[in-house]
Amino acid sequence: MSAVNMNAEVISAWETNATFWDETMGSSGNDYYQLLELPALERMATVKPGEKALDLATGNGLVAHWLAVQGATVVATDASSVMLVRAAARGAEIKSDEGRDIRDSISYQLLDATSPESFEEFINEETGRVSVWPINQLLHLRSIYYFHLFEPSISIDPLI
Repeated sequence: MSAVNMNAEVISAWETNATFWDETMGSSGNDYYQLLELPALERMATVKPGEKALDLATGNGLVAHWLAVQGATVVATDASSVMLVRAAARGAEIKSDEGRDIRDSISYQLLDATSPESFEEFINEETGRVSVWPINQLLHLRSIYYFHLFEPSISIDPLI
């Protein structure tokens, strides 16, 4: 099976299962998110208000919403259009601790991060506009990385 066909099958599976995933994760996430991912984000991803952040493979938007609550302006991407709709709907329900609506702090974009061409095009567009890059669920590794973009090079600091 070619990579293109495999990507299409994976994206199709996420389109089919997006509602189940969203309903299972809800607005607060599962045990993995609550016990591992969220505490790691809180400890290691110091987000300053107004900072630009990227969430690749956002799923139902848990990390994107957390970043926006912290004050970041977020670009949330996913290969599943249904997931993006679900993430936006969840984000519409969330307010910051100060009662600020986070909807205007997140833009949702369709992106297959496993497609080198799509990912490279996206990065070329976003480089210079994004300063915080916590990436979760990328290629199902569920690893979190913090990418600090510096001109002209990129520094990658593993968090976990």
